Amino acid sequence: MGAAWRHRAEALLHDGDLDGAVASCGESYVTATREEDMVAALRGLARAFLAQWRFDALDIVVQSLEARGVDDHEVRAWRVCLALELDDVAGALAIPADPCWRPSLRRSALRNVPTSAGCPPTERA
Repeated sequence: MGAAWRHRAEALLHDGDLDGAVASCGESYVTATREEDMVAALRGLARAFLAQWRFDALDIVVQSLEARGVDDHEVRAWRVCLALELDDVAGALAIPADPCWRPSLRRSALRNVPTSAGCPPTERA
């Protein structure tokens, strides 16, 4: 059942229905019976919260993922976004992240680009 909710959430996120995606991820989380399904639901929530620019909620979800021992490229990307939202460029640079981000973050810091310009790219150039 959790997987069905998760697939629905992904479709809603893709279609731009962010509130629906958050609700479906929540349903996916509460119906999940396996740890990996719970983590997948939390990741969906994080993606939806980032798309909504709800950094307070994103921070709670990222903390929850980290408490479960999840520390990968995507979680670190969310940490970078959270640091940049607080105008903490030094903190963002200190987060171990994909090496392709480093030049982008440094250029942004040197040009004093505001955080509203967005988070570092997640795709490789």
